[in-house]
Amino acid sequence: NEPDLFWTNNYDNNSSTGKWQEVRNYQNSMFDALKADNATKNIIVCTPPLSTYTLADDLGNAGNIKGDKVNWHWYTGQGNPDKNEVGTGITQTKNGLGRSGMPTSDIFTTESGHNSWKTANPGNNNNTAVNEVTQMRYNLRILADQFRRGIKRTYLHQLMDLGTTNSFKNSWGIVKADSNKTPKPAFKAWKAMVSLFKERTWN
Repeated sequence: NEPDLFWTNNYDNNSSTGKWQEVRNYQNSMFDALKADNATKNIIVCTPPLSTYTLADDLGNAGNIKGDKVNWHWYTGQGNPDKNEVGTGITQTKNGLGRSGMPTSDIFTTESGHNSWKTANPGNNNNTAVNEVTQMRYNLRILADQFRRGIKRTYLHQLMDLGTTNSFKNSWGIVKADSNKTPKPAFKAWKAMVSLFKERTWN
């Protein structure tokens, strides 16, 4: 996950290779193992998601990377979730991973969303948090905009807050972690959208 941020010597480190070659080797070993097992061979394997799409060239230049789908993460903080930069990010991610021989016709977004910490902390200056109403509006716009741009799957981060302690880290969910598992406005809006569209067939 996000090797540009979290890759350390804990992952099959070999001092004779660079970080991106190690990421490639780890990815390819995982892919081969999953595809060789009848119990897991049909699981879709995505490329390692990057936190910064501008580094897609670095990963793509590491050599042949095995995977079924190109994958990225997209966060906009307090910013407009359908701003023009998302198109740049998709294009650069596809082009960068395409250098490695990856098929780039499909792309998944396996993390996106907004943090609602500003509901409890309206005066905080964290530039990646919004209030719960804005979280609701932005999360729906993320899903619609990603669909409009041809992204087959978009996963919101995350279903439930990590805890009840008032903190930025704990506020990414669309359901609160209290004893009642209280839905936030984003959950109710998402549920309504799923009910509206159901399992549609799209051309």
